[in-house]
Amino acid sequence: MKQKNGIAEIRAVVSLKAGDVAAFDYFFESYSKELHHLSLKILKSKQDADEVVQEVFLKIWEKRDQINPLKSFRSYLFTIALNNIRGRFLKRAKENRFMVELYDELVSVGSEEPEDKNFSHYLSILDELIQKLPERRKEIFLMHKKEGLTIPEVAGYLDLSTKTVENQLTAALKALREAFNERNIRGLYLFFVRLCWRNAAKRLN
Repeated sequence: MKQKNGIAEIRAVVSLKAGDVAAFDYFFESYSKELHHLSLKILKSKQDADEVVQEVFLKIWEKRDQINPLKSFRSYLFTIALNNIRGRFLKRAKENRFMVELYDELVSVGSEEPEDKNFSHYLSILDELIQKLPERRKEIFLMHKKEGLTIPEVAGYLDLSTKTVENQLTAALKALREAFNERNIRGLYLFFVRLCWRNAAKRLN
């Protein structure tokens, strides 16, 4: 698509800054398909691409008074879009680090490593069991184990006592231990226990 940086676009930006919905629709019609195509190509997810388009144009409308009519609207638009996409990648990377850590712990179990080495299968079981935890318990568990927050930090964010957080973490581990035993997944249980208490051991060293 050719960059629309002529008089018509400048006038449209001025109208947009003034709150003209028709000008907003003009820019949406001009760039939404191209933006969606780029997002889909990078993120490989239609849902993510749809959300990028929605979030970018919402931000365009909310920050319309900051747009400079004399600068390329397309460049401004795609700068916002790429920042949005980058943020999604960072979020994915954080989640992937958690999964990679799980994998590293699993394969380091040694003789207790499941013989079939079907990593995705065991991770799906682990995720399934975590999702079955009571909502508040799951929230505390993931904040501490996945997001890496300390027990005092979790307590502060959720307005709970540290003792309550500790009790919820203990209850979560007990529930997962019982679930693992029921499914006879000894290797997964061992690696998971090691994951959960590794940070505590480091703090003692």
